Amino acid sequence: MRQYGSPILIDASGTVAKPLSPVQRSGSAEVRGYDEAFIQRLVLNHPALLPLNEIDPTCVDPVPVCDELPTRAGPIDVFMITPTGMPLLVECKLWNNPQARREVVGQIIDYAKELQKWSYEDLQRACAARKGADFELFNFVASCTGNLDQKTFTDNVTRNLRDGRCVLLVVGDGIREGVEAIGEYLTGSGALQFSFGLVELPVFETTDGQRLVTPRTLAKTTIIGRYVFGFAPDGAPRIIDDGSTEEEEQDETVDEAKRLISGENFAFWTDVLSNLELDDRSQELAKPKTSETINFWLPAPRGGTMIKDNWITLYLARSSNQAGIFFTGTRTGFGGEIARAMLPEIEDILEELGPEARQTEPKSGKINIGEAHVLGPLHDSNNRAELVSWMRERVNRYVNTFRPRVEAIAETLD
Repeated sequence: MRQYGSPILIDASGTVAKPLSPVQRSGSAEVRGYDEAFIQRLVLNHPALLPLNEIDPTCVDPVPVCDELPTRAGPIDVFMITPTGMPLLVECKLWNNPQARREVVGQIIDYAKELQKWSYEDLQRACAARKGADFELFNFVASCTGNLDQKTFTDNVTRNLRDGRCVLLVVGDGIREGVEAIGEYLTGSGALQFSFGLVELPVFETTDGQRLVTPRTLAKTTIIGRYVFGFAPDGAPRIIDDGSTEEEEQDETVDEAKRLISGENFAFWTDVLSNLELDDRSQELAKPKTSETINFWLPAPRGGTMIKDNWITLYLARSSNQAGIFFTGTRTGFGGEIARAMLPEIEDILEELGPEARQTEPKSGKINIGEAHVLGPLHDSNNRAELVSWMRERVNRYVNTFRPRVEAIAETLD
C-alpha cells in the first residue's frame, strides 16, 4: 500500500504560506478541473518534469516532437526523441480512467511494436503528418539542441527503430494498483531493449487556486516501478521480472546498476562522436560502445598490409572519478617498436599536447602518453557538455600529434 503526505509551501519566515491539498482525482473533468489533455500538454510542454534519469539514464535531453503521432496501432499521446536518436513514447492516463489499470500497458507496447517496423523515413512522414508538410525531424531536433551531425542522427534513429530500443512511459495523475501489477499481465523473460516507467504527476491545489505538480517514479519494490523488456521473434512481449527473494533482488540490483552504467556509457560516447570534427578527415572514428573505453586506431603499413598495433584511447574511470585520453600500442611487436621509437621525441610530443600530458609505463609494460580530467556526474548537463567538449578537442590534438609519427616511423621499420 502506498501513502503520500501532502506538500506544503513555507515562506521566508518559516511559516506555512500556502497549505496544499490533493485535487480530487475521481469524478468528472469539471470536478477535477483538468482532463487527460491537460496531462498530455504538461508533458509535451515541460519534458523536464519527467524523472528520466531514474528511469533510463541514456535518455538525455529529449526533444518533444508532437502529440498524437499516428501509427497503425493508434496515436501516441506524446512522442519525443533525444539528440542521440532514442525515441520516447508517452501514454497519458487519469486516475479514474479504467484503461489506466491494464489496457494502457498493452496499448503502449503495441505502439512500440509498430515503431519497430518503421524506417527513419516512416517516422519522418508520421511526424510531418502532425507538424506540417515542411517539417523535417532532423532540422527540428538540431534547432532545439544545437549543432548535430545529420548522418549520425539518422543512423542512430534507424538503428534504434530496427533494434526496438526506446523508452516507454505511462504518465498520469495517479497510477492504480492494476498497472503496478504489470508482472501479472506480461510474463516471461527477455532481452534488455525497452525501458518502461510508471510516472505519477499528482496535482495539488493552494487556497488561492494555484496548482503544484510533483512528479515521482514508482519504486521497484513490491510494486512495479520500472521494467526493461523486449519482444520475442513471434512479437510477444517479454519482461524482466520480479517476484524474487530478497537475495535475488540484491543480485538483480547489481545487474541493473551495471546495465544502467553501460547505457550511460553508450549515450556519452555517442555524444562525443556525434559532432566530432577532426582536422585529419581520413582518420577512422571510434564506435560508441557500452564499455568505459573507446579506441581510435592508428594503422601503420607493414609488409603491404595495415597493422593496427597503435591507438588512442578515451576512457571513463568512475572508480577514480577521472576521465582521460592516452596514446599507446601493443607491448611487443610492431606497436611496441613504434612506441619505443617515439621516446627520443618525447619532449616535443609533450609540448605539442600541452602541459597536462605525461608519459607513463604501466605494469603491462606498454608505453602510454596521456592525461586525465575530472569526471563528474554525467547526468549533469553542464558537466557532461564540458567533458564532451574537452574530449573532442583532445582527441583531435592527439590524432594530429601521433598519427603522422606512427606512419612515418612505420615506414622506417618496414
